[in-house]
Amino acid sequence: MRLELLFACRDAFAARNVPAILQQLGLEALSTETAYLRGQTVGPRGRLFPAGELEAIYFALPVYWPDSLGVYSLSNGDKVQLVWAVPIHASEALFVSEFGWSEFEKRLGDRNPDLLDLERVAVA
Repeated sequence: MRLELLFACRDAFAARNVPAILQQLGLEALSTETAYLRGQTVGPRGRLFPAGELEAIYFALPVYWPDSLGVYSLSNGDKVQLVWAVPIHASEALFVSEFGWSEFEKRLGDRNPDLLDLERVAVA
């Protein structure tokens, strides 16, 4: 099984530091030989972008896209798991740590924030 990281944001934020963040996450996964799991967080490590307050990454299922994108097969038969790297606030990372990822995802479902907005307000 292979792992691919997905990062998504609104077009207005596309010129930000996204490639460097994905590279750092990928290098960390390779160096530790571990995959990121649903509900796992990395950080907080200070602001990810000059504007906004996002300081950590939360790994989630790619729920904004069709289910078929979550796991797919390459032409050689290898399976690929797509993991969405969602930037989150430090307070949200703390919430995940204290209450668990299922409670965080429930809160996301209840409050329905725009997870593609890199300047969104925190839900926790």
